[in-house]
Amino acid sequence: MVWAELFYVPYLTATGLKHPMRNEIIAAGEPDPDKVAAQLVGAEAELPQLTDDYAT
Repeated sequence: MVWAELFYVPYLTATGLKHPMRNEIIAAGEPDPDKVAAQLVGAEAELPQLTDDYAT
């Protein structure tokens, strides 16, 4: 799973920055930075744990 710019929606929401696709970006994401962080922690717990077997 790849996530990019996870905190951009909260940033746009908090700053009011003008962006050509501001409304679409905000509508597609989570504006609450605490919820974004919680999603990251939950996602980390679901990632497979790599062992030394992968290094060989």
